[in-house]
Amino acid sequence: MTDVARRANVSQATVSYVLNDVKKHTIPEETKRAVWQAAEELDYRPNLAARDLVTGQSSVVVCIVPPLPLSEPVITLLGDLTIAFASQGVVMAVHFEHMGDDSLTAMTKALTPRRTFSLFPAFDDRATDVAGLDSSTDPGSELQVDHLVAAGHRRIGFAGSPEPELRSQSDLREASAARRAEELGLAPIVSRPLPRDVDAAAEVILGWKAAGVTAVCANNDEVALSLLAGARAAGLRIPDDLSVIGYDATAAGASSSPPLTSVGWRVRSLEPLIRSVLQGTPLTTEDVIDPLNVWLVERNSVARPSAD
Repeated sequence: MTDVARRANVSQATVSYVLNDVKKHTIPEETKRAVWQAAEELDYRPNLAARDLVTGQSSVVVCIVPPLPLSEPVITLLGDLTIAFASQGVVMAVHFEHMGDDSLTAMTKALTPRRTFSLFPAFDDRATDVAGLDSSTDPGSELQVDHLVAAGHRRIGFAGSPEPELRSQSDLREASAARRAEELGLAPIVSRPLPRDVDAAAEVILGWKAAGVTAVCANNDEVALSLLAGARAAGLRIPDDLSVIGYDATAAGASSSPPLTSVGWRVRSLEPLIRSVLQGTPLTTEDVIDPLNVWLVERNSVARPSAD
């Protein structure tokens, strides 16, 4: 900071006020520009602990990730958020939630963050603030049903995740798919959690076939891949005997046999979330992160139902 003050020809206190955006001191715009230019030329990086003392607020936020498969879209989103906060001089710590784990309390005590928020509040009961998807519906699940109906399917199943910690996500997507099926005049969706064991999965799949199900929406690509394995164990061909559509459009699904038709997603904009956290305004589902962009990744696991 001494070098910045010397180059900008101001006091160290002025440098501190400018770089920390201290509002109670009025600094001329010309002086601010000189300080920022000197800091850039010297590649100056402020000490976060010192800045926190000056500003009276933490430079850390904690993002809670509820129990979810760490698919490519989730990892990309966390990376984008980390970069976005860093550009504002804020460090984002990530807490991966686990059932029965109280480590979030220890983290917040140690870091004293400015804000703690959940990226997916619909799947997380422990977030202190709310950010993310509208908890009433999932547009990707609706797209799954729409695609299967467009392919001619009228009797659809839903394969949920078997893990208890994924129940919130699975229940939301199942409810969204069921609601969409009802809107389209279909018979009620036949929902089952799909076991990870291949033979047990085969039994569930044969039960779907006995109930007249011709296509299944999976809670995520991991479940969809288990569906493919279970179908093979049951002696069924995908998509000739049963169509399957995943969710997350992962790289693993692209290289499966057959390649998995799935739903891709991303968040439209992070700016409202960043602004809300930095300004200390309430986080709401509607205002913080826009609804997801979802799109169909069409591969080879969905076909028209067979005549028999």
